[in-house]
Amino acid sequence: MMRTLQFYQNVLAFLCVLLAAAVTAAEELAGPVQLPVEIAGGYLVVPLDMAADNGNPEELALLLDLGSPDTVSLARIAHSLLGLGKASVLTLTNETNNQLSVPVSDIGLYENKRELDEISRLHNDILKERKVAGVIGYGLLRQYRVTLELAEKKLTIENAQPGVAIQSLNADVVLSPVVKQGEVPVLPLVLANGEQSSMLLGSRGKDSYIGTNLVAQFDYPDNTVGAVTIAGALPGMAVNLSEYVAFRPAQFADKYKVKAAAEGFQSGINLLSHFRIVFDDANNYLALTQVKAADFPYEDLAYFKARTVGDSEALRSYLSKYPDKRLSKEAAELRVQWLLAEGRSSEDIYQAVSQVIDLTQEMRRAETAHHYIVELSNLPDVLPLLEDIGKLGISFSGAALDGQLTNYIYAELGLQAYKQGQLKTAWEYLLSAAFGRPEDLRVTLALGRVYEQQKRYRRAYARYKAVASQPYYRLGLDKILTAPVLNACIDDAKVAMKNIAHKVPELER
Repeated sequence: MMRTLQFYQNVLAFLCVLLAAAVTAAEELAGPVQLPVEIAGGYLVVPLDMAADNGNPEELALLLDLGSPDTVSLARIAHSLLGLGKASVLTLTNETNNQLSVPVSDIGLYENKRELDEISRLHNDILKERKVAGVIGYGLLRQYRVTLELAEKKLTIENAQPGVAIQSLNADVVLSPVVKQGEVPVLPLVLANGEQSSMLLGSRGKDSYIGTNLVAQFDYPDNTVGAVTIAGALPGMAVNLSEYVAFRPAQFADKYKVKAAAEGFQSGINLLSHFRIVFDDANNYLALTQVKAADFPYEDLAYFKARTVGDSEALRSYLSKYPDKRLSKEAAELRVQWLLAEGRSSEDIYQAVSQVIDLTQEMRRAETAHHYIVELSNLPDVLPLLEDIGKLGISFSGAALDGQLTNYIYAELGLQAYKQGQLKTAWEYLLSAAFGRPEDLRVTLALGRVYEQQKRYRRAYARYKAVASQPYYRLGLDKILTAPVLNACIDDAKVAMKNIAHKVPELER
């Protein structure tokens, strides 16, 4: 009996080996897959064609996230578009027709669709109408030999060849064995004081980060952190990473997720772009070769220093010296926030907002003006400031990607004027907005309020009726016209209609 059981266990083990070999063989590449990599803001984006079970390919794009242990994660809408519910394999193809196959069972769900939509919208010029559908993570890359060359804007994926000797690699630094944290590579570091640290291999955000504990330890950025050295597996292999970038303190991570928030370092695009990076999990090595000379960005360090001061004057001084550097727009945006916190004058705030708009791409300037009109609308007696910002924004509306921005600006100015009791001004702005954007129920409702206060009850009733007759919204239209906002307008309009119904002839109700 025991021998029979052992026999079947051996057979089962043998079949598992054959199955694993078959899966491995199925994932072998016909040849190198070379994919373009674009830098879109603080993201690495890979445009590619995607198809499920050899169906019709969809022209999409994926974020490249070296810090993610996932293989591929897609937004729910991409799962539906590609028909993954009934598929077994997703293929990622490139211009040379070599393709990468990913089992559908390995594909996760990317929950933050809003982030993907925002990247697609803001970087449509780079993506050429492609929508960002999800993320490629290190979990996929580790299955192959992968070369990332940001200087050449390419990602090459090929079959790993067993038995590679690290002595044969022509690289500045070779790490072997590769240290992992959460299934993604971690680079071992030696600091100037001899202490050991590490760097998470991240690719989200332009900046490379230094953790809060090291910021405190070195009193950084007021003082230098000194050499941050990555040492290779062979004698003489070493690169001082602090020669390439000014590390951003993790507490200044305003947008991108920083995993090294407390301790250690995290790489960003500004560091990765200096090297050719080769990952080869099969041979357990990671190799870095410099392809772009170190050129320390003193202007970045100056911004981090100004930010630690904590007042708007420090940022004004930075912007006077560095008016058009990489971090100048961020400094100008932060200065607006600090001026508001300091209770500065409307003129100071207008000049600061104007500087932000000037540092924004021309096609985004009207959008930026609209953003500030919305952000500043709760300040007291703010209409003159908003009107000045609105005029500036409208002057750039001809170059805007969204042709409705003038109407958006008129809508916000009209709502603000009504709030401040300036009925004639409110009527002018609201009427202009209503013609261009009738779906904004806030505008139509406010026009009704204006007419009611002017005792023009027929017109007021007609506006209220136009809003009240709308069906309730399950989904919003955009970030401002959310479903709760629109549905509240419908409810308010119904009450307003009832209140003035006796003042309107019955035939007009």
